[in-house]
Amino acid sequence: LSVMGGGGSKITKKINFPAHLSLPLSDGRKCDYVLTGVIVHVGNSATSGHYTAYVKKPGSSNQWYHMDDSFVEVVPEAAV
Repeated sequence: LSVMGGGGSKITKKINFPAHLSLPLSDGRKCDYVLTGVIVHVGNSATSGHYTAYVKKPGSSNQWYHMDDSFVEVVPEAAV
């Protein structure tokens, strides 16, 4: 698998994901994860385009921001 300079194609469908994820371990314990950020690619191909990010304010229960270069806006968790 080549990460840099490789081909590949862009995934164009929406991907749903939970804000909280609990994964079982082989020894019976579980690992709990809380979503803190999402990176979004806008463009027609996997090799060009623009990236933006949704980030959760540290220590906040549900305060999210959409960051696009120097533009930052508050967004609801549902927008993420």
